[in-house]
Amino acid sequence: MADLLNHLFATKLSPRGKPYTMSEVSAGTEGKLSVSYINAFRRGRVAIPGADKVQALADFFEVSPSYFTGSRAPSTTEGQQVDEVARQVMSNAMLRQISVGASELDDEQQAAILKLIEHARTLGKQARAKRAQREDGQPKDGESDAQVAPPVEPNREDG
Repeated sequence: MADLLNHLFATKLSPRGKPYTMSEVSAGTEGKLSVSYINAFRRGRVAIPGADKVQALADFFEVSPSYFTGSRAPSTTEGQQVDEVARQVMSNAMLRQISVGASELDDEQQAAILKLIEHARTLGKQARAKRAQREDGQPKDGESDAQVAPPVEPNREDG
């Protein structure tokens, strides 16, 4: 179970884009789990956690409690979503290469890749927003209205 919890710590990022700290998880479970208990769980020192502890972790990380026990098969909707993602990955050579490469990395390295992906998404959103501003005739960040001028056609000599 420690591996499963450590995987959540590595892959479920906080709003600041970084892995949650044990203090954040403790606070997020309203103190149902102490930092020392979470630390022991992550190190494999908790053999059989209580159902209330599993539920608190599941609620915090937004997974089913069965994530920790493996007692439930994915629902049809979850299965369909997984199938669709798998189809997308398999039909795109670059996504296949990324997936294969990432599967060979440890959890910490995979978490770093997820951070890079989130950073790229953020940059893409910012670029789209700036492009939309320019299309609306709004100045780019750091420019005054006087600095934004329509493109000028070069002079052509008839010859």
